[in-house]
Order: sequence, then structure tokens, then C-alpha cells
Amino acid sequence: MKAVLRELPTFREFQIRLYNPSFTNIFSWFAAEFKRVAAAGGVVKNQYGEYLFIFRNGFWDLPKGKAEKGETIEQTALREVQEETGVYELALEEFLCDTWHCYLLKGKMLLKQTYWYRMTAPKEQNLTPQTEEGIEAIAWLSREEIQKRLPEMYSSVRDVVNLI
Repeated sequence: MKAVLRELPTFREFQIRLYNPSFTNIFSWFAAEFKRVAAAGGVVKNQYGEYLFIFRNGFWDLPKGKAEKGETIEQTALREVQEETGVYELALEEFLCDTWHCYLLKGKMLLKQTYWYRMTAPKEQNLTPQTEEGIEAIAWLSREEIQKRLPEMYSSVRDVVNLI
């Protein structure tokens, strides 16, 4: 396992599935190898039944980001969707799921737990990509368009998409 962890920065995308009768113990060991990050995001649906996606680093993704100090996870979800897309009239609905993923930032491996919420955008609004965060495009996608773009999504995002 330590050898795999040393190689993680060289993979563009990967999945690790941990199976053990004592999952809590093995996950605690695994997570201790990383700096932990809490994040939240939204699966935003508009009045036409389309879903809000961003395009960043060569992948279609859902808007999300890190929690700030003193912020609830629900506040994080709303703020991040607003900042990354420019959509400000949002209704927060229920918690959907959480996902975990690892990434390299400034030479350190991070383990991010992202809490996902269903949201609705009740009316048409201007979309403004947060370019300083590397967001190149924003789009409202139908279910059919989402299915076509699944190969261009991270596996954790595909897991979330499978719930909508």
C-alpha cells in the first residue's frame, strides 16, 4: 500500500477500493497518509430539467470547493456553486451523497471528502466561469448530453451523476 501511495502523483486518474473486515482501521491508516480537506458542491437542476456542469482541466465536473473556516458544509456548497458558475439564485435541497478523492497540490497529497447537495436554479441566469480557478466553460446539460460526456468525467463525478 505504501508503494501505491508513493506512485499516486504520477496517475492522471485512478481508483482505490479498500476491502477489509476492519474497514475503519484500514481507512484510518490510509487517510493518515494525506492532509484531509472538507469540501461541498451542488448538483444543480434548472426549470428545463438540465444540470449545471463546469469544464476544467480537461474534464466535465460539478461545481464544488473547499470549506472555509467557520462555514457550514451547506454554506460551502452554495458559495462554491455561486463562485464557480455565477448562478446566485439557488435553492438548497437535500443532501445527496459524499465522495472521496485524492490529488496533489504543491507537492502534498490531499484527501478531499466532498459533500454533494441537490439544488435548483429557479430561473435563467447568466453563467460566468471562475477563470481564476481554471474553469474554461459552463453548460446546462440534458440527461442525454450528460451520458455522452461520462467518459470525460472523473469517476467520483460519475458516481454522483448516477444518483440523479
